[in-house]
Amino acid sequence: MSPEAMRAALNDAVRDSLLMAFIATKHARRGDPWTTASQLMHLAACIGTVEWLLEHGTSPAFDDRARSPLPNTIPATRDDQLAWIGASLGRLTALLNAQHPNTLSNLDAAIRTVERWLGAMDADCDQAPANLPGRPPGS
Repeated sequence: MSPEAMRAALNDAVRDSLLMAFIATKHARRGDPWTTASQLMHLAACIGTVEWLLEHGTSPAFDDRARSPLPNTIPATRDDQLAWIGASLGRLTALLNAQHPNTLSNLDAAIRTVERWLGAMDADCDQAPANLPGRPPGS
């Protein structure tokens, strides 16, 4: 892959990862565990694409994606789901810092925006009345 093609593919994969983080956070906030689990798997796959690009310098083929490791378990509680998303963003940031810091500088504002969104959703959940859908009784 040429440096320009690699930069474009990496930017696309990171953008997709951030988009999935937004979507997963939204569904976790809504208390929809099945959809959230699906979105967390998509987020893991997007970050897996970033890892593949950094490791191999080419875009993964379908079969490569099928062999990429996905989580064995998906967190079931909202708090654990939001923590998992935060940890995934941390992993993405660490990958880029270690191997492609210039890519991170282009996407740093987007990552900070996702992290603020994640924090706002977490805080909003903590302050939500107990009768909201998806909010466990007594929480």
